[in-house]
Amino acid sequence: MGEVNLPGPTLTVPEALQSFTSKGLNVNDMTTLLGGHTVGVAHCSFFQDRLSNFQGTGAPDRSMDPTFVAKLRRICGTNANDPTAFLDQNTSFAFDNEYYNQIRLRRGVMQIDQELASDTSTAGIVSGFVRIRGDFRGVLPNAMIKMGSIQSSCWECW
Repeated sequence: MGEVNLPGPTLTVPEALQSFTSKGLNVNDMTTLLGGHTVGVAHCSFFQDRLSNFQGTGAPDRSMDPTFVAKLRRICGTNANDPTAFLDQNTSFAFDNEYYNQIRLRRGVMQIDQELASDTSTAGIVSGFVRIRGDFRGVLPNAMIKMGSIQSSCWECW
């Protein structure tokens, strides 16, 4: 099988949704599957621009909590080794819904994560996952099964 090309972390919600829907997944599936970011890390190179020169503005991404920006700057520093930051800063080793709470508090590491909390097509789903703890864990298996049923050759289409 060739290289898998998943949607990138800098996509907007509409762009990411287009990728997901082209594979037969819907907005609920996308928002649920991105909740997998409740565990894991991202290399600073994937989000460094959000901390200092977002979209060429010379300033951090205004959608981010300034205290969180400062924290990520300390983690990333000027280290040439491309350090990593947890995608869920609160419960990094727990598979839970805290990721959704963090993005509502403007503490999304990746741009796509942060946009999930503010985009009109996904904000309600995010809020639901925050309010009802079991919802995320209850629907994730179905979204994973749906994603798993995508033809393996189609993964190269992302």
